[in-house]
Amino acid sequence: PEGRQCFPNLTVHEHLVAFAACRNGVAEPWTPARLYALFPRLAERAGHLGNQLSSGEQQMLAIGRALMLNPELLILDDPSEGLAPVLVDELGAILRDLAATGVAILLIEQHLRLVRDIAERYIVPGETADSALMFLPSEAVYAELHAS
Repeated sequence: PEGRQCFPNLTVHEHLVAFAACRNGVAEPWTPARLYALFPRLAERAGHLGNQLSSGEQQMLAIGRALMLNPELLILDDPSEGLAPVLVDELGAILRDLAATGVAILLIEQHLRLVRDIAERYIVPGETADSALMFLPSEAVYAELHAS
């Protein structure tokens, strides 16, 4: 799947260190240790090359690299694309934990369950831009969306 773009000759840890070198000074920066706490799977694979990772691990690494830049807003476009259902669930848990740290996340995603479990607000597009609906999650909305 597009967009992950791991460097095949860098290890997981080298990816993180390289991206950390690109950031501006921030009071509480992301570190490899902090990232490994959020992504235990990456900690297990820290010495592996980018091209030795599964698609799910590559997706986690792509998100991890972005976090090393200390973003105030993390924009994710369909991060579950091409992932096995178990990895979609794992990614959802990680994104919930990440949101709890205070990082704002703009998530464009086709898996409604993933969005529902993470979002404070979400938009469901209609047939035209004028018919898009913005929801504050509620059980009634979830039930209606899952029925369709």
